[in-house]
Amino acid sequence: MDNSEKSALILCIIDSLAEKDSWSSETRIQRIVYFLQYLLEVKMDYKFILYKYSPYSFYLRDKLTSLRANRLLKLEADRYSGPRYVTTDLGKKYQEAFPNTLESYKNKLELIINSLGTKPILELEQLATALFFTRLAEDQESILLENRAKEMKKWKPIISIDYAQEVVEKLDTIRNNMLPDTKNLSLLHA
Repeated sequence: MDNSEKSALILCIIDSLAEKDSWSSETRIQRIVYFLQYLLEVKMDYKFILYKYSPYSFYLRDKLTSLRANRLLKLEADRYSGPRYVTTDLGKKYQEAFPNTLESYKNKLELIINSLGTKPILELEQLATALFFTRLAEDQESILLENRAKEMKKWKPIISIDYAQEVVEKLDTIRNNMLPDTKNLSLLHA
């Protein structure tokens, strides 16, 4: 996916969140892109690191800033909910230049937005962190729920091991529902 297509897809994500009456903060956009990229394998090529609360991409942050600089996005402030991104009229026209790209990712985007788009930010952060450690565990062949929960607990000592296991189980359920053809992670909870 080239840079222009990424821009169009990010604008589409923001519009899709707005259609669900979901607040399109940078945090929510970061998590949605993370799930698109690493759960549904949309090749956006953003590098994410575990940063403060959950996976974060400084490159994606720069992309959002670039979209604002090019007047495709704007920030609106709310006294109680903080800032959110809104696609401008120019941003909506920009998306029209990429109908094939947006159509090819439409189903995956709808799946993520419908499943995760309206979840509270804290839950999204926890699920994204669980996915981060699940991906790490797959690379190290230590995919058992207990191993992923222990690793999550090590990096986030404020949470209990029971809570970490609960979040990992919830991620596995979401993953199994979205990707029924992949290995069933619930079998790994033994």
